[in-house]
Amino acid sequence: MVSISCLTILLYALKLTQIHGDHDILLNLKHSINVSEMALSVKYFNEVFFVKETSELSVIRSANDTMANSYFDVLLNEIMKPLNNMKLRLNNAETNYDHEYSYFNIALIDSFDNFRKINPGPASRGQDFSEYYLIVFYGRDTNYNQEMQKIFEYCWHYYIANVALLFTLEGQSIDLFTYYPFTPNHCQRPQIRKINEESRQIMNLSPNELYPEKFLNFHNCTLVAAVWDVPPYLTLPETERRPNQFGGVEGLLLDIMAGVLNFDLDYKIPPNNEQRGLVKKDGNVTGAIKMLNERIADVSLGSFRCTLERSTVLTPTATFYQTMQVFTVLALKQALGSFEVITYPFDIYIWSISLGLTAILVASTYIFNLFYKNALEIIYETTSLSVISANIIAITLGQPTIGKQKRSMTRYFIFIWVLWTFVLRSTYQGALFDFLNSQRTIEPPDSSKELVERHYTLVVNLATSDAYSGVAAIRDKQLKVQIMNVTDTGGFPVLEENSNKPYVTGTPRDFLIHYVNVHRKFGVFHVLPESVFSQQLCIYFSKHSYLVTSFDRILLNLRSFGLINHWAKQVFDDRFLATSPANAETKALSLSHLSSVFMLGIYMYASATIVFFLEIIWYRCYEKRRLDIY
Repeated sequence: MVSISCLTILLYALKLTQIHGDHDILLNLKHSINVSEMALSVKYFNEVFFVKETSELSVIRSANDTMANSYFDVLLNEIMKPLNNMKLRLNNAETNYDHEYSYFNIALIDSFDNFRKINPGPASRGQDFSEYYLIVFYGRDTNYNQEMQKIFEYCWHYYIANVALLFTLEGQSIDLFTYYPFTPNHCQRPQIRKINEESRQIMNLSPNELYPEKFLNFHNCTLVAAVWDVPPYLTLPETERRPNQFGGVEGLLLDIMAGVLNFDLDYKIPPNNEQRGLVKKDGNVTGAIKMLNERIADVSLGSFRCTLERSTVLTPTATFYQTMQVFTVLALKQALGSFEVITYPFDIYIWSISLGLTAILVASTYIFNLFYKNALEIIYETTSLSVISANIIAITLGQPTIGKQKRSMTRYFIFIWVLWTFVLRSTYQGALFDFLNSQRTIEPPDSSKELVERHYTLVVNLATSDAYSGVAAIRDKQLKVQIMNVTDTGGFPVLEENSNKPYVTGTPRDFLIHYVNVHRKFGVFHVLPESVFSQQLCIYFSKHSYLVTSFDRILLNLRSFGLINHWAKQVFDDRFLATSPANAETKALSLSHLSSVFMLGIYMYASATIVFFLEIIWYRCYEKRRLDIY
């Protein structure tokens, strides 16, 4: 009886062993089929997306489950075969892993906790563009929806928007998921969406379906803009009449963005009148820059100049508008001083030549007196230095000379000097008469060089002074800078209130146009013709923002069609800057203007020389004839 029972138990055990063996074979078969299907899906991503976009791919593995690790071993062996021409970076998050930013990534995980070990968020915070992730999620738990929700919430927290998740349960088919942070019922809350719905095969999806656009429609969710009044670029809404509309060129642009992308817009004003803010040397930031970094605001604009310094802490769009930074002074004409009036007719070169020749003549008399005193008697008929010097100066000033010259040599030299000084005096008197008759004044400066020469002071606010710090005249400390707590257009009233001081202000040209048109200050200001530098405007977001691509697409379309420049022309009426033909200004005479005078002088000198030699010949002939008679 005992032996029969033992035999029965043995037969039952053998049967159970056979049943379990068949079950393991069935599981292994399903496991193998599932890996092959997953490998085909990953290969399809590589073929239609990764290979076309990049030559480098990062593969990160993070799994604790033995079955999952076995699954990923087989999967990696399958998917790496066709990637011989691609640079692969293989990482295992279980062995002292520190995630490095990579634009294209494949993550192999078996739970949210192991995805957290990869921790891709901190490395992406300082990047401008959102990277791509293909997550292969091998699940053995029926609570996979909660796990996926945690993964997508983590990704959204760090604005990792381009995420595709291939999910498989043990022995089941493969599904492709992603998330949408903005839906008709939720704002900034990830909602899981299955991509291969309605029995669509993953291999039949297009690249745009594998990574769909998620920010073309915000479903009337609210975005916050860090803005302030900065006319004519942007003015805040009038609460009563226009609660949802901004004024100015960039205000119109912001309203269009809200309409096209279907989002509601709220705004916050940077505290303490910091406006755009600064990036300080110690790394701290202020104003709108700080609000974007702390995610108090999603977007900021308002005459926001694109600079390398700001791009280190923020992400800009493509530039959409360009204006010029200019120097502006009061258009006041200053009267010339008495010395300036006296010296006005000639430039420095003619004055130098005239005074130099006079000095040479006077100095030569002293030289002859020291080394060859008889020469003074031959040339000037006297050896008195005081008489000779007085005659030279008298002729120069158009006064009569002392004594009567009898010798031909003396008359010759005196005549040449009389001709030269006569021409100069006549020209000088004519130019001076014209100057006094036309009441000429000193025109405002036309270049930064003139600003430096005339000791002007640049009046700007703190933000503008930072922008102008690279200008040569300011960098070399040739032009004095005075920083005042004024708005972008606040420098113009300062110029008017201090008309007796040599002040100049630097602003974008559009600010001057707006100020003049609004306050009817036509003819009050003078814009220097030379531009200081061009100002490229852009819209700024926090680093790694999800808004950049959507805004860029619309901006580039508007710019390519010329709509932004068209709106700008409607806002900026710069007709008052058109120069009207004014009376011709008589400038100081230069050497080129006196070429005919010099030619006339040469002809006279030549005539005087001929007369001189004729006198010598006649005198010798006359003396010889007289001697022959006697």
